Amino acid sequence: MMPRLPSLTGNEIPPGLPVQTPSNRPAIVVGYNVLDKVYEVQYDDDGSRESLESKYVRLAARTRCRTKFGLGVVTQYRHDDGFYVVLLDSNATAFLKASSVSAVDLRLLGKIPKPLSADQILAEFNGRLTQQQADALAAAGENAYLTVRAYCEKNASSLSSIASTFNYGADYTAALGSFVNPEFHDATEKVRQAGERELQRLMELSDLVKTRVGTKLATNAELVE
Repeated sequence: MMPRLPSLTGNEIPPGLPVQTPSNRPAIVVGYNVLDKVYEVQYDDDGSRESLESKYVRLAARTRCRTKFGLGVVTQYRHDDGFYVVLLDSNATAFLKASSVSAVDLRLLGKIPKPLSADQILAEFNGRLTQQQADALAAAGENAYLTVRAYCEKNASSLSSIASTFNYGADYTAALGSFVNPEFHDATEKVRQAGERELQRLMELSDLVKTRVGTKLATNAELVE
């Protein structure tokens, strides 16, 4: 008989994302066993951990997601029929099988400072800026933040695939290595490393955006002096 080979779909739930569990206790993903298709989750209430089959771990409500109809937000998961209720960006409501819905990995946004309001900027600078300057800085920050968010969402599929490789690639390589010859094992390791390099490029993009945001903010402030 052929062995059951491990696989990564690219739609695995990334670590740190809130999920629903059969017990209805809020939890986050802390790991994934590729071979057994089992998530390790940590419960919010007491910090305890549990291993659950992937079919029992679903995206929590308010999770940003992607579907065949576009991007949206999970509003509910129905345990009785296994369907997500998703509010799409088009304001339509979709009822989709769990296999058709995956999380949008927005962790790159965590590398970008969240924009401050004009009032927050005025308070931060303690009167050293005019209202007009504060408005310009707030607008520039908001624009930069939304630009990165749009990038994450536009490239959601690629980012999810890269993130799955980065997060769970080592486990995948180890599992696959137990079934195949060394040459194939080496090839999968190279694929994993390529995924890590791609993620590193994204992190460098994040740093570049932060630098440009800082430059843009300073430039906008100068323009309204």
